[in-house]
Amino acid sequence: MRLILLFAFLLSFSQQTFAWHAPGHQITAIIAYRTLKPDVQEKYIKLLAYHPYYQKWINEHELFTDVSLNEFLFCKASTWPDVIKKDDYPDKHKEWHYINYRVDFENGHLREDQNSGDNVLSAIEKNCTILRSRKASDESRAIALSWLIHLIGDISQPMHCAALFTKEQPKGDLGGNKTYFRLDSAFDAQSVHSLWDGLPGELTLAAAAEKAGKLLNDSLPSDSLIKSTPEVWSYEGLALAIKYAYLDGEVAKLPFIKSEYYAPLLPHPDEYLKNAKRIAGQQLLLGGLRLAAFISKE
Repeated sequence: MRLILLFAFLLSFSQQTFAWHAPGHQITAIIAYRTLKPDVQEKYIKLLAYHPYYQKWINEHELFTDVSLNEFLFCKASTWPDVIKKDDYPDKHKEWHYINYRVDFENGHLREDQNSGDNVLSAIEKNCTILRSRKASDESRAIALSWLIHLIGDISQPMHCAALFTKEQPKGDLGGNKTYFRLDSAFDAQSVHSLWDGLPGELTLAAAAEKAGKLLNDSLPSDSLIKSTPEVWSYEGLALAIKYAYLDGEVAKLPFIKSEYYAPLLPHPDEYLKNAKRIAGQQLLLGGLRLAAFISKE
């Protein structure tokens, strides 16, 4: 039975992914939309009509009538920054999706970005400025809204806030993309990052909406936790990555973690997945509530 469950779980990681899979971003977007006050919902739905992909989204909604149009538009806005990575779109801003804080179990962790240039924090700030600008065009503001819906989802994924640095990986593992292990000897290795990306599951849009509703029925976090700053969120992600993704250094001690072919077995994979899924649910809920609070500010 355990083998069957692991096989089903591993199937969800057959593709290279970005941030949460689409269902993760959709869950966060729906939580945010349902949390917004009606007048704020209306304001942002009207703004999304100026997005360059708006008509395409409207046409696509004909295939997803089990989800309301407004929630569908928020979902499409949430995944658009990943979609354009494959589209012929000029401003992909791939560096906006993450920040690489240093996870170093030998020399100490650092809450400083290990890459130069833009990151998820500067991107949130830039797009927030555009969204609230009275001088920016409606199209620019609609694009900025889409980015914010996506980026606050990204920063809620712990592996978008951390990278492991070791003697064998002096330049870091790219947010877990270059650290590999196996959950079972019968299956291929996967990266730490791809595992965490897929924790929300491979869900239909209707199932993602249902999961968003279930998370909203859980005990909600405090206002102080919801209304903290993006910088604080990134530090929380770093701490979660250290404790739950890298197991307080135990993953770094495994042999051949740099090798996808020779990747080691992860000790106690069932416990690892149980904790990881719990953290994913927590972060999806927080991401949605934080997004709603963030874009509700004037």
